[in-house]
Amino acid sequence: MELYLIAQRWKLIMMIIDLSVGKRKRNAFLNYLRLIPGKDQRLAAIEYGRRRVASSPKVNVNSINAAINKRLTTLTTSVRIATALCHRIYQQDLSFLIVNFGLRNRLCKAKVIMEYIGATGKPVTFSHVPVNPNIDFHFILSFAIDAGHSGAARHGVFSPYWASTLTPAAVRAVKARHPNVKVLASLSGWSLGNKVLRWHDPADPSLWIATAAASLKSLAAEYHLDGVDADYESFERNATDFAFCIGELIAGLKAEGAIAVATVAPFDDTAGRYAELLWRYGGVIDYVNYQFYTDGVSTPRAYAEVFELRAAQFGAPAKLLPSYEVDGRGIQGEAFFEAMRVIQSRGYEVNGVMIYSADASSSHGYYYERKSQEFLLNGTSS
Repeated sequence: MELYLIAQRWKLIMMIIDLSVGKRKRNAFLNYLRLIPGKDQRLAAIEYGRRRVASSPKVNVNSINAAINKRLTTLTTSVRIATALCHRIYQQDLSFLIVNFGLRNRLCKAKVIMEYIGATGKPVTFSHVPVNPNIDFHFILSFAIDAGHSGAARHGVFSPYWASTLTPAAVRAVKARHPNVKVLASLSGWSLGNKVLRWHDPADPSLWIATAAASLKSLAAEYHLDGVDADYESFERNATDFAFCIGELIAGLKAEGAIAVATVAPFDDTAGRYAELLWRYGGVIDYVNYQFYTDGVSTPRAYAEVFELRAAQFGAPAKLLPSYEVDGRGIQGEAFFEAMRVIQSRGYEVNGVMIYSADASSSHGYYYERKSQEFLLNGTSS
């Protein structure tokens, strides 16, 4: 059994490396990483620096530290995360890795439901939402906002503004009842009361990232969160730092093991900004909860055409989830399931569904949650 686990761990390591740096660079990365249990990234970098110095007679031994620091600071985000994940393999059992580092979907083709909950202030609860044990079900708490009640910016200090019924105890209870449930916090949303929330480039992006990371780690610990969903929906006209700040925030939280899942929620007006984020940091973003209901299409064929457009724009068709707004905009009723069949007929795999939201769906007996899970598991809604 021990040999089997070692083999499986090695297989996971290869998968992580291939996904992050590519197969061609695998050997160089392995030489750098020196996969020895218990060694952290800095020790691995020190070994790398010593080998480089030893193999080059022109390099003075006193420059070892400079070489090490240069190696550490020039690592790409994907390599830093891959390094952290590989080392975590020796500290956690195999099931922890599969569940918490986004490998389950690649290993066993798990399907996902993303369900926003708590945005309207209704006293909604987790308990009545149907959760199929064969689905990776993600509740997305709406919203965590880095602004005060007046709407004044708090510069990366996030507070929960979701329904008061969605307490830490409630989160703990639903996860205990359904081991396949994950809970995320959605960041920002459209407004706080009548105050529209806008992304403003921080005066010091590094300080904002550090502050936001500390705040979200605290929130994750309090509410037993598994991840975050970026849902900034309005932007200052000249803002340019969004992709960098959110990308580095997510990358850092994942590298530290503070979160396991990261999603984004663009819509038609913000698609360009999120496309930049995905092209630059797509390796640390697990799913795209694109708000298709904002594109104004109501027929299955038109919906499928928009899906193809957004899949190309974001460069992530496997991560892109069809979405449905209950009692809302865009396609409605059974046409939504027909649209997913059309998407499949065009060669795309429907890996999950995003639903907005449990608040509205409660009055329908969660019909769309039930039917979406049936569709994902059986390939049909009939």
